[in-house]
Formats: sequence, C-alpha cells, structure tokens
Amino acid sequence: MTLRAAIPSDANAIAAILRDWIEATPYLTRLHTDAEDRRFIAHLIGTQDVLVHETSTLSGFIARHGGEITLLHLAAEARGKGLGTDMLNEMKARCAELTLWCFQKNMGARRFYERHGFVVQEMTDGQGNEEKVPDVRYAWSRKL
Repeated sequence: MTLRAAIPSDANAIAAILRDWIEATPYLTRLHTDAEDRRFIAHLIGTQDVLVHETSTLSGFIARHGGEITLLHLAAEARGKGLGTDMLNEMKARCAELTLWCFQKNMGARRFYERHGFVVQEMTDGQGNEEKVPDVRYAWSRKL
C-alpha cells in the first residue's frame, strides 16, 4: 500500500471513485458529467494538497485546502480497511487544526470523523451547498 501525492494522471481514477460514491448514495443526484468531474479533480490536484491511497489500484483520495478537508472518498471495496484513517492521519500531521463538511445523512462518515476527534460546529439546511442537502461542519484540533 502506498500513500502519495496525487499527480495529474490520477484524475480519471479519482473522478471515478467520486462518481461511484455519488451514484451509490440515495440522497444525492448526479449534478455533473464525467468530463466535468475529471476537470474538477484535475483542478483540485493543481490547487490543493491531494493524496491518493494505492493498493493494486488507486483505492482512495483526500483533498485539503489550507485547514479544510474538501473531499475524502474511498472505492467501495477499500472501505473499512483503515485507508481513510491513514489519509486523515497524514493530513492531521500536516495541520494543527482541520475542518470539513459532511452530509448529515452520511452516518458512516459522521461516525468515522467523530471517532477521529472531530466535533460538530454547525448544522445547516443544505441551502449553502450545491446539492441542497443538509450538512454538518466538523472541526478537529490538537487542542481539543
């Protein structure tokens, strides 16, 4: 297994992980085409701290902009194996404080973040996000 910085050629695999998660999530509607997703991920790789986790294939990714985790997703077959923890711990090592947004209905992710010391800061009705789905803002600090 390898945790490494994302490179432009990872954009297709990262976009596929994101697309598969959106399509498997019943409360989300796909808002973008595959090409738009690939452009979005390519932009992320160029402007944010993006790490990928590889086993035999690219199995997950995490993106951070300053102190905010903007995305963390794993391929379905890679979940529950500690890869998300590896990626999150690496970002915690790089920052003294982190925040992130999570959909309120994503109970698996919420349990994951709370297990890793993130605490709820704010809950919204979702009108401020693109999906219009209620979300929750979490924060973590070495001081918490």
